[in-house]
Amino acid sequence: MMSLNIILRSTKEIVDSYQIRNPSFEYSERCIPERYLTVPYVGVCNNGLDNENPDLIRYFGRILADDDNTRRHVVKDIVGQSNLG
Repeated sequence: MMSLNIILRSTKEIVDSYQIRNPSFEYSERCIPERYLTVPYVGVCNNGLDNENPDLIRYFGRILADDDNTRRHVVKDIVGQSNLG
């Protein structure tokens, strides 16, 4: 059985390992698929930001900011939902 330390080290260094095996490998966050947290996730209202319900379309890693960009939040998961409508 592998020790936890070996698993953690190999996970942290996975990009380095890929680059050693394949020098042309380049990591890019653009390659990470979006994991949508809102269903349906097709934007039809509010310049494509809201779905048909109209709910804000949320996905993992989305950055939400106020108008002057002083307060920013990163979406990690859905904790609950509100029906303020």
